[in-house]
Amino acid sequence: MSVFWTDGGGEYTGTDTQRYFEERGIKHEITMPDTPQQNGVAERMNRTLLDKVRAMLVDAGLPETYWYDALEYAAFIHNLSPTRALENMTPAEAWSGNKPDVSRLRVFGSRVFVHLPDKVRSKLGAKSLICTFLGNARQRSGYKVVHRPTRRFLETHDVVFDEGGPEPEPQHHYHRIIEPTHITPTTPMPPAESSLTDAQPSPTTSQLTPAMDSENSDDNAITQPDASNMPDTTPTLASSRPRRNVKPPIRDDDPRYKVTSYGPRVRTSEHANAAHTDNATDPRTYVEAMSRADAAEWDAACEEERRAFECLGIYEVVPRPKGRKVVSSKWVFRIKRGPDGAIQKYKA
Repeated sequence: MSVFWTDGGGEYTGTDTQRYFEERGIKHEITMPDTPQQNGVAERMNRTLLDKVRAMLVDAGLPETYWYDALEYAAFIHNLSPTRALENMTPAEAWSGNKPDVSRLRVFGSRVFVHLPDKVRSKLGAKSLICTFLGNARQRSGYKVVHRPTRRFLETHDVVFDEGGPEPEPQHHYHRIIEPTHITPTTPMPPAESSLTDAQPSPTTSQLTPAMDSENSDDNAITQPDASNMPDTTPTLASSRPRRNVKPPIRDDDPRYKVTSYGPRVRTSEHANAAHTDNATDPRTYVEAMSRADAAEWDAACEEERRAFECLGIYEVVPRPKGRKVVSSKWVFRIKRGPDGAIQKYKA
């Protein structure tokens, strides 16, 4: 390269760039301000790439915020496309000397199903993630995709592409519920009445359902029954539906509303009286145990438990320390019953 022609942008006039040009003997020429025609080749390439970017974004249905990904992939496609400036060669082959691999070219913005490893999904979760293709990964043999709901960019190789194409014709499956009535073409249909209250029985009904009298007439005789004596055979919509069991509303003071799993169950007056008079239930506190009719049994159970602690040496009586919080304890009472429900032991 002997001459480098630019538009005077700051990225080309910096100190490092100028030093690079001087070390390699490259002449840096700058165009005049507001005269893009002096740098026609570069400006024409900019227009070519921007036209591709605009078409790619519209076709993919992506917003303009993805312009850089579209521009990068448009330049990649342009370098793999033949040009009149090079005879039987693409720009990528002229630069590297190798035939380009076009097997990795995909439709920009197409749907991609990215495989999810077992470590990032549950046992019954989806095995793939629906993403959008944005181009090839840099310095990797993979693809760059984006998961638009979470705006997360991924680089992966284990993907399946859905690049569109002709959609299959939808297959409609119809199920006939009511068979249509076969009407003789020669039978004229009566005009519709304007008022439902003044409508008279249609003669078409008697013509469509003739009654054959096999005993009093020959084979070709057809009798017309009186429409007023015929039962109404029109199906009603209500008769074909299952009837719903209607239950009366529940009163606001119903005991079922007082049952809860977040606190002590609210007992009714009958249950409360039964619990108050029944001494066979377990007391919750020491005061409650000593106020019952079987207080002597509970006192004996407490004394037995204290003697057991003294024999085992579980605790030691010491002076109460000052400035320290003492951890309290409580008695737990249980009634041991036999198979027949009889009380066998009071345990404290």
